[in-house]
Amino acid sequence: MINSIRQTFAPPIFDDEENTRLAALLNRILWAVIIIGSIYTVAAPFILGQIFSPALTAVVVIAGIAARSLMLRGRIRPASTILLVVFNAILILSILLSDGVIGASYPSLVLTTVLAGVLLGGRGAYSFAAINSLIGLGFVLFQDSIPEPLIPQSPVTYFTS
Repeated sequence: MINSIRQTFAPPIFDDEENTRLAALLNRILWAVIIIGSIYTVAAPFILGQIFSPALTAVVVIAGIAARSLMLRGRIRPASTILLVVFNAILILSILLSDGVIGASYPSLVLTTVLAGVLLGGRGAYSFAAINSLIGLGFVLFQDSIPEPLIPQSPVTYFTS
């Protein structure tokens, strides 16, 4: 029983040592996204009293499952890219719908840049840094044009962001 659980959570092993290292790292990140995201998706409607934020998290969980499937087939870079692009898109939507730079999601733009650097290397980090800097600047410049927040902000949303 315990061995089957270990095998389920174990990262794939490849001939290339670097791919094995990246797969082990990506595997940990994906399991965290899948497990914590699933718990949040189920619990948040009861805790926060709204369903929009958990629905966005569910999309990231589904992307995590798809990325894990790719990773198990040896497609580590595409799996990393899918996870980061979907996470970044959902994060940007969350920022837009949760009061822009004032909302809890805005500081998390840095997270995708760091993850891109770890999973995709320097070019990935530079690409995400450039994209997220422009997006962050856009939110700062157009903060007054952002619609009323659909995701209400509370201490719980700041904690869970």
